[in-house]
Amino acid sequence: MINSLADTIYAGEDRLVLLTDGTGGYYYGDALKAADESCYGYSHKEYRLLSGWGVSTLAGEPINGNVSFTIADPSWVERHYEGGLVERNDMPHGRSGIYIDLKRDNSDGFIFRPLADFRHFELIENARYVSRWDEEFHTLSFAREDGYAGWVAIACPKNVSYREFELTEPRQYRVSELKGRPGAAILWSPGEFQVGSASATFAVGYGKDRYAAEENARFLMSNQDQLRSERDVWLAGILKKVHITCNDQEFMRAFSWARLTLAKMIYKTETTDTFLLTGIPESPYPDGWFTCLTLPGLVASGIDRDVSVDVFNSILKHQNTNEFSQEFGMYPGQIRDERTEYQIPEIAGLAVLAYQKIFPVDSDTVYADKFATSIAKSLLGTMKYRLQHGLASSDKHQNFLGDSPAAVDRSGATIETQVLLQKVREFIKKYPRLDSIPVDIPVSLIKGAGGLERRTLDAPLVTVGGAGEFDVPLLFETALSPFRMRKDKFWADRLIFPDEGDTIIHPYPSYDSRISMMLALDFYDSGNHKRAKEAYKYAVDQELFGDVGFRTMSPFEDDYQSSHAYREHNSPRGTKSKGDVLVWSDGVLGNILANAEQLDSLWALMDRMNHRVLHQGLTGALPEAENAETVDILRNIVGSSVFVTSTAEYVRLVSEHILGIEPVSGAYMTFRPRFPQHWGETRLEVKHSGGMVIIERDEKGIFRVSQHHIEPHLQLALEVSPEPGMRALGSVRLYPDEEAEIEFVLTKNGRYSPKIRKDI
Repeated sequence: MINSLADTIYAGEDRLVLLTDGTGGYYYGDALKAADESCYGYSHKEYRLLSGWGVSTLAGEPINGNVSFTIADPSWVERHYEGGLVERNDMPHGRSGIYIDLKRDNSDGFIFRPLADFRHFELIENARYVSRWDEEFHTLSFAREDGYAGWVAIACPKNVSYREFELTEPRQYRVSELKGRPGAAILWSPGEFQVGSASATFAVGYGKDRYAAEENARFLMSNQDQLRSERDVWLAGILKKVHITCNDQEFMRAFSWARLTLAKMIYKTETTDTFLLTGIPESPYPDGWFTCLTLPGLVASGIDRDVSVDVFNSILKHQNTNEFSQEFGMYPGQIRDERTEYQIPEIAGLAVLAYQKIFPVDSDTVYADKFATSIAKSLLGTMKYRLQHGLASSDKHQNFLGDSPAAVDRSGATIETQVLLQKVREFIKKYPRLDSIPVDIPVSLIKGAGGLERRTLDAPLVTVGGAGEFDVPLLFETALSPFRMRKDKFWADRLIFPDEGDTIIHPYPSYDSRISMMLALDFYDSGNHKRAKEAYKYAVDQELFGDVGFRTMSPFEDDYQSSHAYREHNSPRGTKSKGDVLVWSDGVLGNILANAEQLDSLWALMDRMNHRVLHQGLTGALPEAENAETVDILRNIVGSSVFVTSTAEYVRLVSEHILGIEPVSGAYMTFRPRFPQHWGETRLEVKHSGGMVIIERDEKGIFRVSQHHIEPHLQLALEVSPEPGMRALGSVRLYPDEEAEIEFVLTKNGRYSPKIRKDI
């Protein structure tokens, strides 16, 4: 199954190849424009201690300069060089590190020289480096002299000798032209390995100190067969949770690759937290906003639900609990070693949406009460510290578009923030066990229904610890009425609060056309067909649609940029808020197309995403963003080449809107498949409740369903759309190993009715 995903890439394709499980890095093709180095990318700690390696003949002639072709597989990458060298790299399972297998047939041997890259470290101008060769264990270890960024160790076979260099300072390499982000490469090498045979394997391990790195490298070297085998079993296990066969080979490969890449973005910290990397290379850290957006896709990917719960818990653990802080109750944004950021308000609303996907059935009341308490604290903090004119407010860059000093000013009350606050309020208001909320969180706050005015007859003000009185916003349609004051406009992007002394005393709307409106309506009610059609029409009118997501800004706005501008306003990476297509909005776009019943557009969107997963930038993933106006998709990446939310939302879109898998538990399951006609005969296998459910569609559109090993029975519902705007539902009870055929027949009254047969 895994080997069928291998992809042969030729040297001229300008492609990046996956080589990461979230602990190592990935390979940049031609990143340094140097003939004698390969470049090994980023780690999740932003430490690129081993950036690459040079391989030469025993006479010193480079042999890993020009690549003829590359074979990319989800578990390994193999490069074939013109000089006859074959280089294979892969990752161990459950350990941080990398294997480097080198082979050159018909040769007396070769020289392997590791290269360390420190160009992103602090105090680089004063950096010096130390290394140590352990002859007994055949292990090289090296680091900065001050120990900053930890150590790297390389273990090698006993028949390999090592020669140490005296140079302790780095040397400057030529500038990289990689993807519009120029940067000088400063590399250093501790020495070189001399291999006296045609092949050798090197194991690279990392550690906070020299001993940890050496132990890791030696463990990888002595257990490589076991670790590689465990990795392949783990990867295959992910694909078996949801398996589909059809006539669309590109789709099958892309859907498999994306799920495996998503699984590799999960990592554990030394404190046993489980996190998701946000993006590689630019955001190699967890982020609460993107984690909560990613979790529904993680659930849909086939990864064990317990992993999603662990990731969710790690975000909840970083909630701000300082009752005297203006950020009290806020969920984290970026979580780094040196700090946790609390910037984007109402991430708790995204946490509510993620919780409802992870736990479609509220069975664990203890966990539910714990989560409800966390959400109540978020609501309390907002009411106490972050309301202005009855609306959740934030500064100009405290929002998901505020990615740099060059970002657009969105100070005031943004539309998506109000919707997410409403999600928080609805969750608490409807929570069935309010008595389980601790007594230090006022029940009056939880049950309140105050409005935009300071006082109402039906909702008394909430007093919190004598610190003040606070209202809870009304329902969406009422509380956000100021966002829709003009009939010729859709929704305002934000409300601007008047400055002190202004003649205007009420917040006034800014009608800049932005992606925020699409996200806000999706967060509020993604299944609302009427609102989806309204949003679809607006997005068409404002040309917000990109190829695989929404533009952050309409082309009709004055600040719109058709292509990403780097080094803008002292921002080396510019900003994505002025028109770039946010690829991670692909799932929201899919929601709108599905609920607006634009199936042809939905299938076309999926096809474009399939192609990008396999051919754009990095094999197996989707990037963070694209230029607003696509010319060449292979060179159209903005931000991180691998972005966890973009990839996860693609997986969710396919699972939810194309395969139609509804996440339920127990003896009930619903499928709402929207298989494209060109898929032909299609077979979908889904693991469920310890067994397997199989859905098959033949070329005539007749479905065959079966279940295996699910006791005592399964009630399976199949809902299809035989024609645009029409729905038909068939339901059948299946016992273990029982099959049924479901055909939807057009009746005299113009409706489709299920014809169910079990005697097949």
